[in-house]
Amino acid sequence: MAAVPKTPRVSGKPSQVRRVFMTGATGLLGRQLVAELLRAGVGVCALVRASACDLPPAVERVFGDLSLPSLGLEDFGRLQDVDAVVHCGAAVNWALPYEKLRSVNVAGTMEIVRICAERSIALHFVSTISVSHGENELMDPHLARNPYVQSKWAAESYVRKAFALGLPGAIYRPGMISGHSVTGVGHVGFFPDRYFCGCQQLGLAAESEDVCDLTPSDYVARVIVRLACDARL
Repeated sequence: MAAVPKTPRVSGKPSQVRRVFMTGATGLLGRQLVAELLRAGVGVCALVRASACDLPPAVERVFGDLSLPSLGLEDFGRLQDVDAVVHCGAAVNWALPYEKLRSVNVAGTMEIVRICAERSIALHFVSTISVSHGENELMDPHLARNPYVQSKWAAESYVRKAFALGLPGAIYRPGMISGHSVTGVGHVGFFPDRYFCGCQQLGLAAESEDVCDLTPSDYVARVIVRLACDARL
């Protein structure tokens, strides 16, 4: 893994967040983050892969790809007045091997850290609650069975090292995120929804005492934006 870039430590009172660069803006959580940021009066510049992406007109689109060197961007001029980065983008797939996930989840995060370090701006990194089992330098055996969690653990480890070297920011570890608390709108590939639909179609349900906590996407977004925009943190 590449060396973590050093960042001059921020002194004095943090500046107000007026404009953010964001990844993952078209995902389940990302859409809610965009809505909450705009509602808070924060400008959003989003990294997107296609011009047809469904985002509000107020969102400025920057075409690139997390899996590419420098995010596929030739010109970083449009990021000059960005106050913070909200890194929500990831390849969320529990079936792919680590090698297939690394370019987006790990290398992409490393590029984001570099961008933040070069500009001394805060990084708000959306991780996963599964990483809480493996905060030590050694990989927790619990994580070794899940390539997706491995990739998020590696990415978060890099981010934590950057924070230790002076990069400002925070890490957020949502649990299982569900659809909107009011509209119920979620994601067609959301595992619990597919499971419940399957049970309904079969007229059967598995006997299990397992408990799964679900957190509405709009609630998660509201908390992250509130914290990211709080200059006291």
